Amino acid sequence: GRKIIDRIDTLLNTYHDSRVADVLNAEGYKTTHGKEFRNATVGHIRRTYGLKSFYDRFHEQKKYTIKEIAYKLGVSYNMVDLWIKNQIIKAHLHTGRKIYICELNPENFKKRLTSEYRAGRRPKDFYNKIMNRLNEVQLEGGFDEQGRFIHVPLGDLSQMSEYFRRVIINFFLQKKLESYI
Repeated sequence: GRKIIDRIDTLLNTYHDSRVADVLNAEGYKTTHGKEFRNATVGHIRRTYGLKSFYDRFHEQKKYTIKEIAYKLGVSYNMVDLWIKNQIIKAHLHTGRKIYICELNPENFKKRLTSEYRAGRRPKDFYNKIMNRLNEVQLEGGFDEQGRFIHVPLGDLSQMSEYFRRVIINFFLQKKLESYI
């Protein structure tokens, strides 16, 4: 009943569906059919009752994975990792999912990157590329006015900026080449 829904809602602040199922099972909860909870069961309850997912919740807090930031900015995973090590982007390890959760505030990020560039630690072409990409991401709906990440379906490639289209095409070409190696 409502007790399980409230418990799932609380657990989703910290855990993904599969881990929520594990916790519910460990606490002795059962489904209405008397079975153990599974990932799909938690997902179904979440969608039925309009509960936000683990990822939706941390996106609302301006937090993203390294892959999400790299993808939206058109840089490598390693570049975002380097920014984390240089404290340009704040991040912490989420032990439940074993992923880094990064806090990205576009305005603070721009200030830090500008500071790095002016100090001679970032080349001009790289600085310009990232600043342009940050502006594109904001125009494409990547972040709202509070700096929260907005998921936009890819849809038709012709609707994307030329830069973003090239990033996607290169990604798929690389994957195709890797399949032949």
